[in-house]
Amino acid sequence: MPITHYLAMTAAEFFGSTSLPASVGWLSCHFSSAGWGLSNVPKSLPPHSLLILDDSHPFQNHSAALILSQLSETVERLRPDALLLDFQRPFQVDIAELVQVLSAGLSCSVAAPIQYAAQDRPVFLPPAPLLQPLSDYLRPYGGREIWLELANPAMEISVTEGGCTSRMIPTVSTPLPHHDTALHIDYAIHCAKEEILFTLARQKDTLANYLTEAEAMGVAGAVGLFQEFQKNETALQT
Repeated sequence: MPITHYLAMTAAEFFGSTSLPASVGWLSCHFSSAGWGLSNVPKSLPPHSLLILDDSHPFQNHSAALILSQLSETVERLRPDALLLDFQRPFQVDIAELVQVLSAGLSCSVAAPIQYAAQDRPVFLPPAPLLQPLSDYLRPYGGREIWLELANPAMEISVTEGGCTSRMIPTVSTPLPHHDTALHIDYAIHCAKEEILFTLARQKDTLANYLTEAEAMGVAGAVGLFQEFQKNETALQT
């Protein structure tokens, strides 16, 4: 069976859903815009959920001690499977110091982006590229606890007399007829008079196999956005 695929939900999605996913990620915890700690810390979560802290509000003179206190109480009360640090702004020294404080002070795994994760600490990786084998992508992080972000990427590759170009495109909703088992991708080929167009995506059937390989390589869990994966949630859950 593949590893657990958590679906990250905003507070509005969480409270507005009549049926929660089997595995939830709380995607509403931010650095407070009106204080020194965090806002939107959850009061309750289903068992075996993920707590996700993002930097959608910038970290500006916030208190690492206060944030640790808030998260310590939350972790002890809710027992999440892990805390994922979804930091996407440019590197900040004070965020790096916060990561060290949280990693040392919390009782759950704390997975940080590679620029913040110490060599022996859990790491939260962005989605693997479509055209790179998962084994190659994960090899630099062997021996570490890995949490993998998932997305619904899609790509077009155009081959003409003049060469080859590629571009990312919106998610492909229609099934693609061909499969590459090594890359775990689906693809279609369209031949025109002056162009061969390849459309590539990682759709639900191949994604399940992708997660199985990720588990075999030691990945602890994977997380994608509820709004992207909700239609496939039943097929992807363990």
